[in-house]
Amino acid sequence: MRSHAPDTVRRRLATWSTLTKWRGLDGFFGSPALRSAIRLAVRATPRPRKRKSAKAVTGDLLSRLLATCTTGNLRDVRDRAILMVAFASGGRRRSEIAGLRIEQLQQEEPIQIDGAPPLLSLSIHLGRTKTSGADNDEV
Repeated sequence: MRSHAPDTVRRRLATWSTLTKWRGLDGFFGSPALRSAIRLAVRATPRPRKRKSAKAVTGDLLSRLLATCTTGNLRDVRDRAILMVAFASGGRRRSEIAGLRIEQLQQEEPIQIDGAPPLLSLSIHLGRTKTSGADNDEV
């Protein structure tokens, strides 16, 4: 019998934790003992940690992808924006990028660079994501 992956166990515990809260019950899902047990189980698991993507997107690959979006039509403008946000935001999940709405973007103070015009800056409010806990939103 194979054991579950640590992330699967964490996800299921989070689901049970939410369910018990909804029912007005007290659970021990956030207890230090349980967290310690999960941490020890992760160390003991024989599963090797590996990259999920065989090849990361590099600046060169991004440039080649952006070169396919050269016309001024709305589809190319949209695709170019999606590619640039996905790359600049540091590895968001495809579902997070695909579900992104303009309301989730917030303009920040421009970044000042000596001898160059300031860079425009945006933050992305993702809300609840796959890896943020039930009580935490991610920015």
